[in-house]
Amino acid sequence: MGSRKKFRLNYRLRIFVPTALLIWATITVMAIYSYKREKNYIRETVHSDLVLIADRFIYMYEQNLDFDTFIEFIEQYYGGSDLDGIRVTIINPVTGEIIRNLGEPLSADGDLARRDDFVSYHEKFSPGHEMKVMVALPYNVSVGRFVKESSGYWFFLLLLATGATLVVYFAAYHQARNIMLLRDFADKAASDDDTFEDTGRFPNDELGDISRQIIDIYKARREAMAAHDREHRIALRATEEKIRVKRQLANNIGHELKTPVGIVRGYVDTLVDNPEMDVESRQHFLSKTQQHVERLCTMLDDLSTLTRLDEAGGMITPREVDMNILLADLTDEIDDSGIGGDMTFIYDVPAHCIVCGSETLISAALMNLVKNAVAYSKGTEMGVIFTGKTSSHYSFVFYDNGQGVGAEHLPRLFDRFYRIDSGRSRKTGGTGLGLPIVKSTFINMGGTINVRNREEGGLEFNFTIPVWNPKK
Repeated sequence: MGSRKKFRLNYRLRIFVPTALLIWATITVMAIYSYKREKNYIRETVHSDLVLIADRFIYMYEQNLDFDTFIEFIEQYYGGSDLDGIRVTIINPVTGEIIRNLGEPLSADGDLARRDDFVSYHEKFSPGHEMKVMVALPYNVSVGRFVKESSGYWFFLLLLATGATLVVYFAAYHQARNIMLLRDFADKAASDDDTFEDTGRFPNDELGDISRQIIDIYKARREAMAAHDREHRIALRATEEKIRVKRQLANNIGHELKTPVGIVRGYVDTLVDNPEMDVESRQHFLSKTQQHVERLCTMLDDLSTLTRLDEAGGMITPREVDMNILLADLTDEIDDSGIGGDMTFIYDVPAHCIVCGSETLISAALMNLVKNAVAYSKGTEMGVIFTGKTSSHYSFVFYDNGQGVGAEHLPRLFDRFYRIDSGRSRKTGGTGLGLPIVKSTFINMGGTINVRNREEGGLEFNFTIPVWNPKK
């Protein structure tokens, strides 16, 4: 047996029908409740007035006052009001004689009177039961006025319910149209149909915003698929470039190690081949050997540092670092060790300059800049100056007032093993890795660094470090 398509209401009707029924049910319940509440209020108000009238007649009877004056007052005061048509009957309960009467006489039988379906009925005896006062208000013209007013109230509710129903209908039509457009897009997206491009058909409401976002996501997915091949080719080129850089680095390392290793080997061979060498010459060769071994150790330490920064830079634990304290400690270290030579180190950083990074790495990077300035700048002053702040980074400059470098060398100062004067660099013990370590340090901490010649002479290294944010 073939499957039969299950019947279901149009989406618009599924929104409209339950909502419209709920509106009509709510208005009907509220109308009935309000009508009964108003009707009971009128009953209570009328009954309260009837009690007052009966009490007044009892009081007048006890004071031997004339009833006629009060009856005339009732006719005048309540005429044309909600109590217009009030009926008052005063009788002798023993003989049944009517003493005074206003309107059609009431029956002395209270039960019978209540069966007349009055709006309200009240009776009261005098203290000695010599007189009985009966007061009632039938459904007269004044109460009919309330019925007329109620009919207007019902008509207003009918208009309100009809208007609300129309509003719900148009709202349901509006929402159903949005859903149909979205379903049309979903069908085309599922079949990889790219013809649905007109997002302006959706209204400027929340559902329209969602629909446009869905379409934007779909377009982004298509664009991502189109860009996949390009990214793949870029990744291949990046991999090839990385292999080339590693190969070049390996060649550079081999070249840089070859010279000191060859020198050490020559000195050692000389010492071995000449056991009778005098003490002064032997000491000279041993000193030179030690010097180049230390240079080899320094180079290996620098390579190790670069490797750790390259491979585990993202694993650096950021901490709160006060640059004033760090630079004060760095100044003491430069003065105590004599690393600064004839150059003076100064710093100017505002109070509470708290950066996010590693105190050890920042200090080591600045010390590398100090050593570089002392070895090559031929200046008399160097230092660190605060230059500004953004919402995310502090900016600083490390400067010296030396001779600077040729403009052609600036783009390559951060290259590994790059030397402006390789002979002079080796004499000063340089490995060609100090500035690459400095650059890698600041980049791995989320900062930047660049270098340029100062107009007044010397070099300046402009670097940034992230601002410490304790909320992160």
